[in-house]
Amino acid sequence: MNIYRLIPLMAAVLFAAPASAQVSSTEALGAFNAERSMYPGVGPLQWSPELATYAQSWANHLAEIDRAEHRQIRSDNPLAPGVTAGETIAFTDFPPLTISNAVQLWINEKVFYHYDQDDGMAGYSSTPPGCTAPAGASCGHFLQVIWKNTQSVGCGSATAADGSIYIVCNYIPSGLYPGQKPY
Repeated sequence: MNIYRLIPLMAAVLFAAPASAQVSSTEALGAFNAERSMYPGVGPLQWSPELATYAQSWANHLAEIDRAEHRQIRSDNPLAPGVTAGETIAFTDFPPLTISNAVQLWINEKVFYHYDQDDGMAGYSSTPPGCTAPAGASCGHFLQVIWKNTQSVGCGSATAADGSIYIVCNYIPSGLYPGQKPY
């Protein structure tokens, strides 16, 4: 094959792939742990390179399909195979979106959360006791951020061809267990 025929093919492949951006573990942990320090019994998260690689692969996939959706199976994570990883996703059509912004978006759900009314189901259904989120919102992302048993996090970021940014974070152990409160 002629080299001149390969150049357009290589350019098409390069421009079709999503752009990945390394998430700063320091920035991510700073955002997560500042919030976690405000709740009794909730310790700081540790950065997991394995979960970061796992999250990055999903962020790349989301940027490629240009749609936000959770993985159907999260027990294939490399940090704790067989254990389901927690997952939060943030995305925007209006860049920039940083890991600090994404974590803050998830933390902003705390205005809807009422610990004293939570029967352990505030991270589920649309109107459980303890969560007064309006339609289209929830308390689940916030609860995953502060879930006391979660110890490790890893995040990834990718940009779609249209400029949309997807940030994915995965957590071990996951949070949001029915009948349990976050702390």
